[in-house]
Amino acid sequence: MEVTLFDLLVGVIAIVSLAFNFFQLYKDKINRQKLSDERRLHETILTGLWQNMNEGAKSLEQLKRKGANGSTIADNIARIINAQRIEVGEFLRRYYNVEVSREASPLELASASMDTTKTHATSTELIEGVEAMTSTMIETVEQAERYIFCVGGRSRNNAYLDALRQRVLRGDVRHIRVITGDHIRHQLCEHIRNIFQHVELGYLKEDQYGGILITHDTVILALYSSSVPSLDKGLKIKSEQTASDYRAYVQDLLSASEKNLSMDFIHSLCTICRSKPNIPSDTHKDKESKNADNS
Repeated sequence: MEVTLFDLLVGVIAIVSLAFNFFQLYKDKINRQKLSDERRLHETILTGLWQNMNEGAKSLEQLKRKGANGSTIADNIARIINAQRIEVGEFLRRYYNVEVSREASPLELASASMDTTKTHATSTELIEGVEAMTSTMIETVEQAERYIFCVGGRSRNNAYLDALRQRVLRGDVRHIRVITGDHIRHQLCEHIRNIFQHVELGYLKEDQYGGILITHDTVILALYSSSVPSLDKGLKIKSEQTASDYRAYVQDLLSASEKNLSMDFIHSLCTICRSKPNIPSDTHKDKESKNADNS
């Protein structure tokens, strides 16, 4: 059968049309995935805002029941509102390129006038030595206001983890931990079990994000050594703006991470629990070194 030029043309058009349809399907899939990722990110941020406002409302109610004076209540209202202004401003700037005025509101000015020790300066300090790192991290979590965000899975400093547990269980901070890597220390496993209902967990298999601790005004970056088994050095940055930027970064990581984690999954990462799956984690004897590895 003779193939005409018309037949060839029709065939080429059919192939191009088919390829275009496949391309459209692929493009639609990518767009749907992008929308899904953006939705998860927005849900994470908005849920955090709601939780912060909810906790703020509870704290105001407690102050009222305790008979706090008007000045104290007004100061706390200003602090709560301004914290959420900052979060909303970051959200608009980062994801919609909308710049909002950072001019202090009357409430913020009133709050600042009541707290003369507040500073917006940035300071950077290199912390050296296991004991110095431990005391610095304990002090940081004990002084945290509103947020304690952590990245990493190498923590095994019992003193630091115990201080973090006590601070989180007070219930007045939003606590996020993004676990990274294919294993965690048993001390961290036990810590997570003890605060499981009070932490927003995420998991990223890639161990490439380092160890980070962030509060409302402080960032601590772990500086791991290739020769020292314990974390004996870190960079402490004291800056509300830097801490805000790092919290936005952690929220990005949380959005991209695997969430809805179970304790069974946490046990599967633990260097002790995963080798004894039928034994409750709190009955394991911790055979790991008690040297401090933090995140």
